Amino acid sequence: MAWAAPGATASETFPPPVVAAFSPAPPASALQTYQVFIKPTQRQAETFVTHAGAVEARFPGEALALALNKFTTQPVFVWWIVPDAALIRSDPAEAESLFAPAAAKPYRSPNFYHVLTQMRAVRAQTEAAPEAQAAPAPAPPNPPSTDP
Repeated sequence: MAWAAPGATASETFPPPVVAAFSPAPPASALQTYQVFIKPTQRQAETFVTHAGAVEARFPGEALALALNKFTTQPVFVWWIVPDAALIRSDPAEAESLFAPAAAKPYRSPNFYHVLTQMRAVRAQTEAAPEAQAAPAPAPPNPPSTDP
């Protein structure tokens, strides 16, 4: 998929950060590792991203191009390309202490709330109501004339 901007250059069409990300690599840049994270949908209930993998590239624009070719088995809404050096990793031995408290707090999960089911029921009622009112009511009969 490519963007086309007839009559305009990329710098006139796109904001500078986008143009910089896809500009050619500096001549002497070395390969570095970029981690790729994806968010498959724009649903607000799903605010998490998934680690898709890693790519080796000279600059972020190239990393994004490689990620688009390598990790597009499903539709993706958001791509995050992060230099490996910018990530801070926790010690795997500390994983239990980081995640154990969350197991006792199910109310933080969107599955705990049943608002979606209730909202669907309300939406179904409001969508059905206009259909019932769509048929015009029969006109009242004309009163009898009192003229002689």
